[in-house]
This record gives sequence, structure tokens and C-alpha cells, in this order.
Amino acid sequence: MSLGEKKPHTGIVRLQHVGGRSKSGRVTHVLDTGEGPPLVLRLKGGNAMRDPAFDTYVGKRVSVDGIAGSGVPFLLVEDLKDITVLGPPARPSRPKGPRP
Repeated sequence: MSLGEKKPHTGIVRLQHVGGRSKSGRVTHVLDTGEGPPLVLRLKGGNAMRDPAFDTYVGKRVSVDGIAGSGVPFLLVEDLKDITVLGPPARPSRPKGPRP
């Protein structure tokens, strides 16, 4: 199984429980792109379980130049310089109409 090519992925960084609800399940950083399941963020040479280097990005909308695994839902980030903060997550729009 080979890795894909390095390309930009945009989404919101969140902490999420992955791996089921068993003892082996863990809370880790994911990139929620809004398309399909969130991608687990992995820093090259970092901790595979939960890397504190991503803590500063939690709740922010970012662009990540990373390598998505072929058939594996994770995103390999070679360096933290590959992450660009675009801003806080967008707030959901309110429908037009009278206020309740």
C-alpha cells in the first residue's frame, strides 16, 4: 500500500474519540473536512497516539499540506509549517424570518 501525493486539505481541527469505545480507543486530533469521515492527523516523527503539537489548532479552520494514506483515514503532516490557520470555524447561518 503506497501513500498518496502531498496536497492541501481544508477543514476544522477537532479532538475526537477514535478506535471504538474499547480500552484501545483514544482521543486524537482529526481534520474535519466536511466530506466523508474526519482524517486523523499524524505528524511525521511525532506521537502516533496523540500529538500535543496539534493542540494550538483545535477549533480552528486550517489548510494542511499533507499526504493522505491510500485507503487509510489519516493525514501525514511532514512539518508544522505545512499548516496554515485560515481562521475560526464559520458560524452556521441563521434562516431568514421572524425571530421566535
